[in-house]
Amino acid sequence: MERIRTLQHQGKEILVLDYSGLNAEEYMPVARLAMKEIARRPAGSVLTITNLKGTRFSVGTTEDIKRYSEHNKPYVKASAVVGLSAMQRVVYLAVKPFLTQNIATFDDIPSAITWLVGRP
Repeated sequence: MERIRTLQHQGKEILVLDYSGLNAEEYMPVARLAMKEIARRPAGSVLTITNLKGTRFSVGTTEDIKRYSEHNKPYVKASAVVGLSAMQRVVYLAVKPFLTQNIATFDDIPSAITWLVGRP
């Protein structure tokens, strides 16, 4: 499965970061690859969809997510998060202050795409 890919929609490029089904140990290697891919793009230009459906986090994952988010913040224009469980929403709320300002959560990828391409 390709965990990091791009898609085009209405003339805009969206970087899809698929962490679905990963456990805490599998998350960071994919996140490091995503960080490299995001950093290759101009500051303030990246639209992302992060799929977290079925992802299992550990206690230390919150700190990893904070570091990941701080690294990506200068590059990300808008970010959509998909597939949060009730427990993941708790983690999301804990790290939200460290995330890009233009972020929203969605139940499905089509809704996330529609929101992202509507960003100015």
